[in-house]
Amino acid sequence: MDTQVAQKITDDMLNIVNEIAMSIAYVQEHCSEDEIKRYRRAVGRVTTAVFLDVLNPLFVMHPEVKPANFED
Repeated sequence: MDTQVAQKITDDMLNIVNEIAMSIAYVQEHCSEDEIKRYRRAVGRVTTAVFLDVLNPLFVMHPEVKPANFED
């Protein structure tokens, strides 16, 4: 995989994580406490997978695409 592909994947994955985070606010406004808790757990698993299974390995292969504000 070249740097351009790695950058595109990074951008896409970070956009997905951002969309998920914004969806939590929507769920909080429209759902019960129980539904909110279940939703947050589910999206937490998805977000964790994006970072652990996609982004972290990608940053090892292509550290140049790792955002400056990204914490290890």
